[in-house]
Amino acid sequence: MTSTSPLTLDFLKARAEDEQIAQVNFKQVKLTKLHLLPWLKEIEVDMLRLRQSFDLSFDRTQTKGGKPYPEGFCQEITLGVKNLLQQELETAKTPGMQAMRNFIAQGGLAKRIWGNLRNQYFQNAFQFGSLYVDVANDTVVVTKPKVEILPISKARMFPINDYDGYADLAEKYWKGQVYPNRVFPDLAVM
Repeated sequence: MTSTSPLTLDFLKARAEDEQIAQVNFKQVKLTKLHLLPWLKEIEVDMLRLRQSFDLSFDRTQTKGGKPYPEGFCQEITLGVKNLLQQELETAKTPGMQAMRNFIAQGGLAKRIWGNLRNQYFQNAFQFGSLYVDVANDTVVVTKPKVEILPISKARMFPINDYDGYADLAEKYWKGQVYPNRVFPDLAVM
């Protein structure tokens, strides 16, 4: 695939599948318990530090839908923190980052996920083994803590598997109506 992939339904489907929550198997539970849970406070401190670093580097005068930063900037924050996290993992210096690096080196799953959070929001977050890590927890309700870490089983985040599920959530989240594009179906992916 080239760096400028065509925006096709197959491309979007593959990307969406990459961002789905992965099933948590025994290996991931074991690696999470061994490498992450003993360092959970340190990992949370590091995630908050990375989030604060991103906040300082981002043009916070931007608005989205007329709302000030951080409202609605979930994707930008998560992707920005992901870049910072990848850089830090190369030379992990803090106990939290060292735990993360060891976890990944042993086969621990670390990825960005996107989906339906609590049947209320579209959400970008991370999955680290059996943990849900949200570094943009304050992008809908700005008084919430910036970082939230939960067992993935308690996060209540679900994949969006079809257009109907997407449309239902979009109508709730954006308080509007969503209609299928039957006039120009080739533009539907847009």
